[in-house]
Amino acid sequence: MPGTVGRLITVVIMIFGVTLFLNLAKALLAPSKVRFPCPVCALQRHDVDAVHCKACGTVLNIPDEGMD
Repeated sequence: MPGTVGRLITVVIMIFGVTLFLNLAKALLAPSKVRFPCPVCALQRHDVDAVHCKACGTVLNIPDEGMD
């Protein structure tokens, strides 16, 4: 689109596209989290290999495939 309005619309669309791409890359590259509530502070999301809660330091017993 010609003119100032067209350029502004183009810039907004480009920024929106780059933002979507960066969010997709972040979702693909970010380590996965597991939902397990901390018994003390109730933090829900922890790293898969977490032993302690990042918020309060409580020992977590997150079940995994190796536990019977």
